[in-house]
Amino acid sequence: MIKATSTCRSCLAFCPVDVTIDDGQVLKVEGDHRSPLYEGFICPKGRALADMHNDPRRLL
Repeated sequence: MIKATSTCRSCLAFCPVDVTIDDGQVLKVEGDHRSPLYEGFICPKGRALADMHNDPRRLL
């Protein structure tokens, strides 16, 4: 299992996120609590990133 820091690109805020990845699958996307500006907050679009990434209907 890998935990990586990235940014959400669902809008122009580019919120910092922590992404949990296992066997090439995104398991969880959480707000980065180390960010002094966002303090771990991500909007509903950011929280849905794992579901969007793993959707079998997703265009690649």
